[in-house]
Amino acid sequence: MKMMILKKGREKSLLRCHPWIYSGAVERIEGEPENGEAVVVADWQGKPLSVASWSRESQICGRVWSFEYPCVVDSDFLQQRIAAAFEYREALCLDNVTAVRCIASEADGLPGVIADFYDGWLVVQYLAMSGEYYAPAINKILRKMAKERGWKGIYERSDAEVRKREGLELRKRCIMGDYPPEKICISEGHLKFFVDIRRGHKTGFYCDQRDNRARVFAAAGEGMRVLNVFSYTGGFGVAAAAGGASEVVN
Repeated sequence: MKMMILKKGREKSLLRCHPWIYSGAVERIEGEPENGEAVVVADWQGKPLSVASWSRESQICGRVWSFEYPCVVDSDFLQQRIAAAFEYREALCLDNVTAVRCIASEADGLPGVIADFYDGWLVVQYLAMSGEYYAPAINKILRKMAKERGWKGIYERSDAEVRKREGLELRKRCIMGDYPPEKICISEGHLKFFVDIRRGHKTGFYCDQRDNRARVFAAAGEGMRVLNVFSYTGGFGVAAAAGGASEVVN
């Protein structure tokens, strides 16, 4: 059995369901796992606590897949996790919103995996060895979903600098379909934005700031002068202008 054995007293964060294990907490690795492979994580007495991917290069040497044991990270496991993530977002879906984060890494029990949807295009990032090791299986599941749902394509943006800490090269490529267009028009309520998923920051847009943009829209009133000092695509500035601000500087 391939195992990660923790030092005495270093299991406390796992018992609180923290999904990261730092190299300084590890006493030894047993069984010679492959880089990124899921292993059993046990306390100093050998009691299983979780299942996590082992990363040889990173200071975060373990990323937890499950706090339940036994657990096998295989195609069925990944299929269930991905389906649950998408179903959760669909249950929260708002009218006239065509950009949403579908997979949010550890928050969805898929460590090191990000997936954002932009009006028919899915953009995937593998940011850690945990996701990289299982990327072929995950891509297969996503391609099947794309065909069933009629998506236009899947594009990978695994080009974040954080991959270097895992000993991984930076990568951009098509996983399914043709290369996406230079700009994709998305809707967020009655606002529209152009997104560059091939060269933009992260996967192209900050979907997680939608509620905050809505707050700016609601707060902006006639005669207001707005300075947006953290402007990437001008999302907050657009919201302020649409909300009635008389002047916006990004």
